[in-house]
Amino acid sequence: MTQAARLKFLREFVSKPVQVGAVAPSSRALAERMIDGFDLAGAEVVVELGPGTGSITAAIVDAVGPDTRTIAIERSAEFAEHLQARFPTIEVITGCAQETHQLLIDRGFDGADYIVSGLPWAGFERELQEGLLRAIVRSLRPGGWFCTFAYFGPNYMSKGRRFRRMLESRFRRVETTPIVWGNFPPAFAYQCTR
Repeated sequence: MTQAARLKFLREFVSKPVQVGAVAPSSRALAERMIDGFDLAGAEVVVELGPGTGSITAAIVDAVGPDTRTIAIERSAEFAEHLQARFPTIEVITGCAQETHQLLIDRGFDGADYIVSGLPWAGFERELQEGLLRAIVRSLRPGGWFCTFAYFGPNYMSKGRRFRRMLESRFRRVETTPIVWGNFPPAFAYQCTR
């Protein structure tokens, strides 16, 4: 990731700390750990929520197949513009993750095979977390996968434990990956099966 992209990320964090949720983009190692074991090359539709400046997007773009439709939904217009210029082969939508199901229907899809999220769950109030998870479950095809990450440490606090319980109540299976110590801060991924 370029220095300009890092500065853009930091500026967005300073102006919208809860929406951005981190002072630095996710590492390539975390991005690869998140999608490890996923068959993105065989997927029809992959959706990324909250891609920011594209650190996770880069790993997704490298893993999808030539016929995979990749859609990124980003709330920040500045990030969305940056993403579309950086990744011209994907569709970047400036919008809200809670609209995912309708955005898929508008494009002729009944759901996504994979939804990968960089959203800052720990900074969201419970009501927003629940609304987002409802939208994600509704947007996944049966047997589809949802993946997001959490920072090591805060996951043991009450909001982190609550989020884990929310995942377990909505998905058939919830697994955690090993911790990526090289990420700042260290993080791991939740891989969830609908």
